[in-house]
Amino acid sequence: MRTIKFRGKCIDETTDNGKWIVGSLLQDDNGIFMIVCFVDHHEQWYRVDPDTVGQHIGLVDMNGKGIYEGDIIESKGLDGLPLRHMVVYSQNTASFTVQSVGTYNCSSISQGWIFEYLKAVVGNIHDNPDLLLEKQQNKGVALFGYPYLYQNGDLGFYKEMSKLGLSRGDAILGGLPNKCILANKHEYFLVDYCKEEDFCEQYKLKATYSVDDFIQGIKELKGEIK
Repeated sequence: MRTIKFRGKCIDETTDNGKWIVGSLLQDDNGIFMIVCFVDHHEQWYRVDPDTVGQHIGLVDMNGKGIYEGDIIESKGLDGLPLRHMVVYSQNTASFTVQSVGTYNCSSISQGWIFEYLKAVVGNIHDNPDLLLEKQQNKGVALFGYPYLYQNGDLGFYKEMSKLGLSRGDAILGGLPNKCILANKHEYFLVDYCKEEDFCEQYKLKATYSVDDFIQGIKELKGEIK
Protein backbone atom coordinates (compact mmCIF):
# COMPACT_ATOMS: atom_id res chain seq x y z
CA MET A 1 0.00 0.00 0.00
CA ARG A 2 1.39 3.40 -0.97
CA THR A 3 2.32 5.70 1.90
CA ILE A 4 0.67 9.11 1.60
CA LYS A 5 2.11 11.77 3.88
CA PHE A 6 3.28 15.34 3.73
CA ARG A 7 5.71 17.60 5.51
CA GLY A 8 5.73 21.33 6.11
CA LYS A 9 7.38 23.90 8.36
CA CYS A 10 5.40 24.86 11.42
CA ILE A 11 4.41 28.54 11.71
CA ASP A 12 2.50 28.26 14.99
CA GLU A 13 3.57 30.67 17.71
CA THR A 14 4.81 27.78 19.84
CA THR A 15 8.08 26.07 20.66
CA ASP A 16 7.54 24.04 17.47
CA ASN A 17 7.72 27.13 15.25
CA GLY A 18 10.12 26.51 12.37
CA LYS A 19 10.22 22.75 12.87
CA TRP A 20 9.35 20.23 10.15
CA ILE A 21 6.03 18.49 10.76
CA VAL A 22 5.15 15.21 9.02
CA GLY A 23 1.61 13.83 8.77
CA SER A 24 -1.66 14.30 6.92
CA LEU A 25 -2.32 17.58 5.11
CA LEU A 26 -5.54 19.58 5.41
CA GLN A 27 -6.60 22.99 4.11
CA ASP A 28 -9.52 24.90 5.64
CA ASP A 29 -11.98 27.28 3.94
CA ASN A 30 -9.69 30.22 4.66
CA GLY A 31 -6.78 28.65 2.81
CA ILE A 32 -4.86 27.81 6.00
CA PHE A 33 -2.70 24.69 5.70
CA MET A 34 -2.58 22.30 8.62
CA ILE A 35 -0.70 19.05 9.17
CA VAL A 36 -2.04 16.58 11.70
CA CYS A 37 0.15 13.89 13.21
CA PHE A 38 -0.12 11.53 16.17
CA VAL A 39 2.05 11.86 19.27
CA ASP A 40 1.56 9.14 21.91
CA HIS A 41 -1.71 8.18 20.16
CA HIS A 42 -3.05 11.73 20.41
CA GLU A 43 -3.76 14.09 17.52
CA GLN A 44 -1.50 17.10 17.19
CA TRP A 45 -2.46 19.88 14.77
CA TYR A 46 0.09 22.31 13.36
CA ARG A 47 -0.32 25.26 11.06
CA VAL A 48 2.37 25.10 8.35
CA ASP A 49 3.84 27.41 5.74
CA PRO A 50 2.20 26.41 2.42
CA ASP A 51 5.35 27.31 0.49
CA THR A 52 7.22 24.55 2.32
CA VAL A 53 4.62 21.79 1.95
CA GLY A 54 5.87 18.76 0.02
CA GLN A 55 4.59 15.23 -0.46
CA HIS A 56 6.52 12.03 0.25
CA ILE A 57 7.22 10.48 -3.15
CA GLY A 58 7.12 6.87 -1.98
CA LEU A 59 10.88 6.26 -2.20
CA VAL A 60 13.78 6.27 0.25
CA ASP A 61 17.44 7.05 -0.37
CA MET A 62 20.34 4.65 0.17
CA ASN A 63 20.27 5.46 3.90
CA GLY A 64 16.58 4.68 4.27
CA LYS A 65 15.58 8.34 4.51
CA GLY A 66 12.23 9.21 2.97
CA ILE A 67 12.36 11.45 -0.10
CA TYR A 68 10.01 14.44 -0.30
CA GLU A 69 9.10 16.96 -2.93
CA GLY A 70 11.64 19.78 -2.57
CA ASP A 71 14.50 17.53 -1.48
CA ILE A 72 17.94 17.80 -3.06
CA ILE A 73 19.52 14.45 -3.77
CA GLU A 74 22.87 13.35 -5.09
CA SER A 75 23.25 10.48 -7.50
CA LYS A 76 25.95 8.83 -9.55
CA GLY A 77 25.95 9.41 -13.28
CA LEU A 78 26.71 6.76 -15.84
CA ASP A 79 30.27 8.12 -15.95
CA GLY A 80 30.62 7.70 -12.19
CA LEU A 81 30.65 11.44 -11.49
CA PRO A 82 28.32 12.86 -8.81
CA LEU A 83 25.17 14.63 -9.94
CA ARG A 84 22.74 16.71 -7.89
CA HIS A 85 18.98 16.86 -8.43
CA MET A 86 15.87 18.60 -7.12
CA VAL A 87 12.72 16.56 -6.55
CA VAL A 88 9.84 18.32 -8.28
CA TYR A 89 6.25 17.58 -9.30
CA SER A 90 5.55 17.62 -13.02
CA GLN A 91 2.10 18.90 -14.03
CA ASN A 92 2.65 17.53 -17.54
CA THR A 93 3.13 13.92 -16.44
CA ALA A 94 1.23 14.08 -13.11
CA SER A 95 4.20 12.48 -11.36
CA PHE A 96 7.31 13.29 -9.35
CA THR A 97 10.48 13.76 -11.34
CA VAL A 98 13.95 15.10 -10.65
CA GLN A 99 15.55 18.13 -12.23
CA SER A 100 19.32 18.17 -12.49
CA VAL A 101 21.46 20.82 -10.85
CA GLY A 102 25.05 21.53 -11.76
CA THR A 103 25.12 20.21 -15.33
CA TYR A 104 24.11 21.77 -18.63
CA ASN A 105 21.40 19.14 -19.04
CA CYS A 106 18.57 20.63 -16.95
CA SER A 107 15.66 18.63 -18.31
CA SER A 108 13.59 16.38 -16.06
CA ILE A 109 14.39 12.68 -16.09
CA SER A 110 12.44 9.70 -14.91
CA GLN A 111 12.10 8.76 -11.28
CA GLY A 112 13.06 5.17 -12.09
CA TRP A 113 16.35 6.17 -13.71
CA ILE A 114 17.42 8.41 -10.86
CA PHE A 115 16.50 5.86 -8.21
CA GLU A 116 18.76 3.30 -9.85
CA TYR A 117 21.76 5.58 -9.28
CA LEU A 118 20.53 7.29 -6.10
CA LYS A 119 23.03 8.08 -3.35
CA ALA A 120 21.53 10.26 -0.64
CA VAL A 121 19.32 13.18 0.29
CA VAL A 122 21.73 16.05 1.00
CA GLY A 123 19.22 18.74 1.93
CA ASN A 124 16.16 20.55 0.66
CA ILE A 125 15.40 23.80 -1.15
CA HIS A 126 14.05 25.48 2.00
CA ASP A 127 16.82 24.73 4.51
CA ASN A 128 19.71 24.54 2.08
CA PRO A 129 19.19 27.05 -0.76
CA ASP A 130 22.98 27.30 -1.09
CA LEU A 131 22.96 23.85 -2.69
CA LEU A 132 21.08 25.41 -5.62
CA LEU A 133 23.45 28.33 -6.16
CA GLU A 134 25.48 26.22 -8.55
CA LYS A 135 22.44 26.06 -10.81
CA GLN A 136 22.69 29.79 -11.47
CA GLN A 137 26.33 29.64 -12.51
CA ASN A 138 27.70 28.72 -15.92
CA LYS A 139 27.66 24.97 -16.44
CA GLY A 140 29.62 24.97 -19.63
CA VAL A 141 31.29 26.98 -22.35
CA ALA A 142 30.02 27.14 -25.93
CA LEU A 143 32.23 27.97 -28.92
CA PHE A 144 30.19 29.38 -31.79
CA GLY A 145 31.37 29.58 -35.37
CA TYR A 146 34.00 26.82 -35.24
CA PRO A 147 32.18 23.46 -35.54
CA TYR A 148 34.69 22.35 -38.19
CA LEU A 149 37.40 22.08 -35.52
CA TYR A 150 35.47 19.15 -34.11
CA GLN A 151 34.13 17.77 -37.36
CA ASN A 152 37.41 17.83 -39.29
CA GLY A 153 39.48 16.38 -36.47
CA ASP A 154 41.74 19.40 -35.97
CA LEU A 155 44.78 17.99 -34.14
CA GLY A 156 45.82 21.35 -32.72
CA PHE A 157 42.38 21.85 -31.18
CA TYR A 158 42.34 18.33 -29.72
CA LYS A 159 45.78 18.94 -28.23
CA GLU A 160 44.57 22.11 -26.51
CA MET A 161 41.56 20.28 -25.10
CA SER A 162 43.80 17.49 -23.85
CA LYS A 163 45.99 20.02 -22.05
CA LEU A 164 42.87 21.15 -20.19
CA GLY A 165 42.11 17.58 -19.15
CA LEU A 166 39.07 17.26 -21.43
CA SER A 167 38.25 14.16 -23.44
CA ARG A 168 36.30 14.10 -26.68
CA GLY A 169 32.66 13.15 -26.10
CA ASP A 170 30.15 11.82 -28.60
CA ALA A 171 28.51 14.37 -30.88
CA ILE A 172 24.95 15.31 -29.85
CA LEU A 173 23.07 16.06 -33.05
CA GLY A 174 19.32 16.49 -33.01
CA GLY A 175 18.59 17.84 -36.47
CA LEU A 176 18.64 21.52 -35.47
CA PRO A 177 20.02 24.06 -37.94
CA ASN A 178 23.19 25.19 -36.11
CA LYS A 179 26.18 23.54 -34.50
CA CYS A 180 28.65 24.61 -31.82
CA ILE A 181 31.30 23.02 -29.64
CA LEU A 182 30.30 22.74 -25.99
CA ALA A 183 32.58 21.89 -23.06
CA ASN A 184 31.94 21.07 -19.42
CA LYS A 185 34.68 20.34 -16.88
CA HIS A 186 35.40 16.89 -18.28
CA GLU A 187 34.44 16.60 -21.96
CA TYR A 188 33.76 18.58 -25.09
CA PHE A 189 31.01 17.84 -27.62
CA LEU A 190 29.61 18.92 -30.94
CA VAL A 191 25.98 19.86 -30.35
CA ASP A 192 23.02 21.15 -32.37
CA TYR A 193 21.16 24.24 -31.31
CA CYS A 194 18.44 26.48 -32.70
CA LYS A 195 18.67 29.99 -31.21
CA GLU A 196 22.00 30.88 -29.62
CA GLU A 197 20.62 33.14 -26.89
CA ASP A 198 17.93 30.67 -25.82
CA PHE A 199 20.42 27.82 -25.92
CA CYS A 200 22.88 29.59 -23.59
CA GLU A 201 20.16 30.69 -21.19
CA GLN A 202 18.55 27.26 -20.96
CA TYR A 203 21.77 25.37 -20.30
CA LYS A 204 23.68 28.10 -18.41
CA LEU A 205 26.46 28.40 -20.97
CA LYS A 206 29.11 31.04 -21.44
CA ALA A 207 29.18 32.02 -25.11
CA THR A 208 32.58 32.40 -26.82
CA TYR A 209 33.54 33.21 -30.40
CA SER A 210 37.25 32.41 -30.57
CA VAL A 211 39.33 29.41 -29.56
CA ASP A 212 41.35 31.55 -27.13
CA ASP A 213 38.19 32.74 -25.36
CA PHE A 214 36.85 29.18 -25.36
CA ILE A 215 40.01 27.94 -23.62
CA GLN A 216 39.84 30.86 -21.18
CA GLY A 217 36.21 30.02 -20.39
CA ILE A 218 37.03 26.37 -19.74
CA LYS A 219 39.82 27.35 -17.36
CA GLU A 220 37.39 29.60 -15.48
CA LEU A 221 34.83 26.79 -15.38
CA LYS A 222 37.39 24.42 -13.92
CA GLY A 223 38.45 27.01 -11.36
CA GLU A 224 41.98 27.28 -12.72
CA ILE A 225 41.66 31.04 -13.12
CA LYS A 226 39.31 33.66 -11.71
